Amino acid sequence: MRQFFLFFIFSFFLISLALSGCAMEKNQQGADVKQAYEPNQARTNAIEKNNGSLKASGAILDKTPKIDAALPATQYTYKFANISTQHAKGGGNASIVMEEFVSFGCGVCAKGRNLTDRALKRQNNTLALKYRHFPLPQTPNAYLAAQAFECAADQDKEWEIEGWLFANPGKYDSASLVEMANMSGMDAGMFSFCLSSGAKRRIVDDDLAEVRARGIKGTPYFVIGNGTIPSLLDDEDFFAEVFRLSARAE
Repeated sequence: MRQFFLFFIFSFFLISLALSGCAMEKNQQGADVKQAYEPNQARTNAIEKNNGSLKASGAILDKTPKIDAALPATQYTYKFANISTQHAKGGGNASIVMEEFVSFGCGVCAKGRNLTDRALKRQNNTLALKYRHFPLPQTPNAYLAAQAFECAADQDKEWEIEGWLFANPGKYDSASLVEMANMSGMDAGMFSFCLSSGAKRRIVDDDLAEVRARGIKGTPYFVIGNGTIPSLLDDEDFFAEVFRLSARAE
C-alpha cells in the first residue's frame, strides 16, 4: 500500500510539471507575438509623430487577423497606411490634373484607357491623370482591386498593373492579386501585407464619399478643375471637352 501511495504521489508530481510546462510555453508564445508587433507599433507611432502628412495609425496593427502567419510581423510597417501615394499619369510637370472616377472591371473604363492616354498626349504634357475610386457593386471584389491599385502605388507600380486589372476582372481575389504583384516585380510580401491589412480602405472609402456627395451615378466620370465630363464621349468630342475644360482650369 505504501509503495502504491508513493507511486501515486510521484505520478501526480510529473503530471503537474508537464502542465506547468505547457502553460509556460503558451505564455512564451504570447510574449513572442507581442514582441513581434511592438517594433512595428513603435515605428508607426514615430512616423505619425514626426510627419503629420503620414496618417499612420498604430491601431491598425491590432486589426490584422488575416495576415499570412508565415510573413514576419516585424518585416513591414504601415508607413503608408491611409495615404494615397499614387502618382499622376502623364506629364511630370503638368499643371492640370484630370481626375477619373473609375471602377476596375468596368468595360467602358477599360475602353477609355486608350482614349485618356491619347488625350494626355494631345495636351502636350500639360495635363495629368489621377484615378479616384468608384468600385461598382456588380463587379465582384472591385473594392479589393481598388485597394490593390493603391497598394501597388506604394512601390511605384500602380500604372504598370493598371492594364492587368482592367484585363482580368474575374481575378480580383487576394491570391490572384498577390500573384500579379509578384509577376510585376513588386515585393509580393509587402503588397500582401498592405492588402490584407486594409491599409488603403480609407482612401477608397473617402473616394466613395465624394461619389455620393457629387451624385455620380456611374463610371467613368471625369473632373477637370470645376468642370466635369459625366461619361465617355466619342473620340473627338472627348478631346474637345478635355481641351475646353483644361483651358478654363489654367
